[in-house]
Amino acid sequence: MENNKKIQQLTPLAKNKKPFWKKWWVWLIIVFVVIVIVSPGENESEITPTEKKLPETKMEKSGGNVLSPEQTETNSESVSTQKLEEKNRDESVFITEPEPQPIEPEPQPEVEPEPQPIEPEPQPEVQNESQPKSPEPEAKIEAIFPLRENALAIIKENASIEWGNDYRMVKYETDKQTASYNWLINEDNYPDIMVRAYKEWGNDYGMVKYKYENQVEAYEWINKQTEYPDIMIRAKQEWEPDYGMVRYEYENQVEAYESL
Repeated sequence: MENNKKIQQLTPLAKNKKPFWKKWWVWLIIVFVVIVIVSPGENESEITPTEKKLPETKMEKSGGNVLSPEQTETNSESVSTQKLEEKNRDESVFITEPEPQPIEPEPQPEVEPEPQPIEPEPQPEVQNESQPKSPEPEAKIEAIFPLRENALAIIKENASIEWGNDYRMVKYETDKQTASYNWLINEDNYPDIMVRAYKEWGNDYGMVKYKYENQVEAYEWINKQTEYPDIMIRAKQEWEPDYGMVRYEYENQVEAYESL
């Protein structure tokens, strides 16, 4: 019974007990904590941006003293000037002077030359190769050489001078030269070729006959050629009246031309 009474006495006390969050001291603690949390943010918001940068840019480590605002402004201006100079110097490295461009001369108006009269080029005279060349009029063949008696005397004298006491060779040379003389005075064709041969070899009638025959043969061969007339004209202009050389030059030039 006594226990039941004690329980009944305690029960009202338990019912009248308030929860802890309704205690006044709990709210006092909460208010204090809020003030502590809010107060650093307000202090930081009141600090100007210039004051925030003091520890970084405006504090000198000589003695650990904080610079005054005037010194801070002076230092900030010098730092800004220094940075601007460095920036300009860096930009100047990349700025290159443009290369000078060549000045093109102004186009001059074209002046048309006055038309000059065109003179016709002289055309080389082309001889008719199909017709034999008419020799220049000369005296008769007999009049070119000395008389027979004088010619035989000259032949014997020259043979004796050449061969001396070798009478066999003297007789052989005399007979050969006499036969050549007789043949020459009886030849009527191409007296101009005969004259040139006689002027070249004189009283050596064997060589006069040899030269004359070669020149006549070359001359008649040249007149028969009809191909490459331009080559023939150049050969004649270079070597005529040496017909042997005209033929030689013509044959060599034609051979080279056909081998190209």
